[in-house]
Amino acid sequence: MLHGSVHSLLPLWVATRIDDEAIEHYRGVGGFTPAEDREELTVDLVQRDDLSPDGDPAKVQHHPAQVRMAGIRLSRVEAVQLARLLSEAVTAINDAERPPTLGRARRSFNGGYGLAPVSETTSIHPQRRSA
Repeated sequence: MLHGSVHSLLPLWVATRIDDEAIEHYRGVGGFTPAEDREELTVDLVQRDDLSPDGDPAKVQHHPAQVRMAGIRLSRVEAVQLARLLSEAVTAINDAERPPTLGRARRSFNGGYGLAPVSETTSIHPQRRSA
């Protein structure tokens, strides 16, 4: 029978691994090697179903799917929190790289009895201006 068929209780995304205590349904999502490390950081979807000690298939305990990242399992809620934190960190980095925006552009008009807007970088104290 194919995985994910109508008669199967398995999710569509699975590859199955069976050991003495559990059946683990998993699928690799992807991975990359960070610049500071030589080991690949992988992300997998995992659903672990614990087998009954007496081997009764009716007593298999099903658990919800989780995200496994670098060998650490995260619940759906934890994965959402991690994604939000990573998004906020990337936003902070991107915002730091943008040049600051000035409220309004200030221009210097050379002349005009000192009434024209003056650039803050070249401003001269009003008493030191000459006519």
